[in-house]
Amino acid sequence: MSFTKSNQTIAESYGYPNLFKTRNLEELSNETCHKICLWMKDHTDKDLNPFKEWLSTRRKAKKGKGKTAFYESDQAIAESYGYPNLFETRNLEELSNETCHKVCLWMKDHNDKVPSMGSLESNEKFIGTWVSNKRKSKKGGSRGTLYPSDQVIAESYGYPNLFETRNLEELSNEICHKICLWMKDHNDKTPSTKSSDSEKTYAVWLSGKRRSKQGLGVGTLYRSDQAIAESYGYPNLFETRNLEELSNETCHKICLWMKDHNKTPSKDSKDSEEGFFGRWVSTKRAANKSKGHGSFYPSDQAIAESYGYPDLFITKR
Repeated sequence: MSFTKSNQTIAESYGYPNLFKTRNLEELSNETCHKICLWMKDHTDKDLNPFKEWLSTRRKAKKGKGKTAFYESDQAIAESYGYPNLFETRNLEELSNETCHKVCLWMKDHNDKVPSMGSLESNEKFIGTWVSNKRKSKKGGSRGTLYPSDQVIAESYGYPNLFETRNLEELSNEICHKICLWMKDHNDKTPSTKSSDSEKTYAVWLSGKRRSKQGLGVGTLYRSDQAIAESYGYPNLFETRNLEELSNETCHKICLWMKDHNKTPSKDSKDSEEGFFGRWVSTKRAANKSKGHGSFYPSDQAIAESYGYPDLFITKR
């Protein structure tokens, strides 16, 4: 296919006057170098750099390895952005130390939580996997290396046991304490799976433990967990309760709330507790008319009447 002036004219009309020019490799390399430096300016997590492969190749080239050339113009570009060491090959311990700092800083920002390798968030998953591998290394079960300098870094942040592999019961006990403390701060409310963030995590854990107590699932309910729950005043924390019993408990709470606030809770309230109570009442009213997916229990009606609210479950026009 021959090149014609009309092709050039068309390219220029779209704003691509250099479309048919053959560019040399150094020019292309320089362009990529600019993109990398700009990307680094906009991103704090260098481990997710989409240009890692190109950068690795250039670092090898600077050491005279590989088939690619290293251009001094790339070095000049990197320095102009404030990255004079961009093409330096760093040793593994230095890289490990840098990641260790990131892990510890992340934990400081997340209430001392150890990152999970099962997280859906890419950064937490990455550093969680890193911690897991370092723990395996400490036990001699991985090809990686746990450097004494990593341990020193962890200790400097107040995490001397970061690389200790903890047994499952100890981890379970720690979560049990957190759940009980959470319940103390939320008027003895049991965490709900319909919530979000930490509450949902607690609810899923609690559901698993309750199933374990019934001999279901693959988890284990430790006696130590039961003892912890009792120490906080929650001896029935791991009991599986029927839906009517749970409904009755909520009904009591709502009636007491109404006594204190002299009104029926609104499902549209910005207050989380009132909003929850309001939605519950709305669902029960629908169930009383055989609508929706909820169940209406006569026992809830009896409770409402005992507090002086016989019309609580009547839908008002």
